[in-house]
Amino acid sequence: MTNSDLHDRKLTVHEVAKMTEVSEDTVRRWLATGQLKGYRISRKSGWRTSEADLLAFIARRQSALQSA
Repeated sequence: MTNSDLHDRKLTVHEVAKMTEVSEDTVRRWLATGQLKGYRISRKSGWRTSEADLLAFIARRQSALQSA
């Protein structure tokens, strides 16, 4: 698996919550407000985001915290 394959991986809300150590509701709020890029599969299947988008989101948040 190449580095670009890893970043193309699609993550569920549950996976993002575990990786970022926040609740699934928080992840859904980030997605619904556009803070974290993602797309909704269906009401039942929920949201997905790419690992690359998650890493970019984390980097933006860390940068904002360092600037504050």
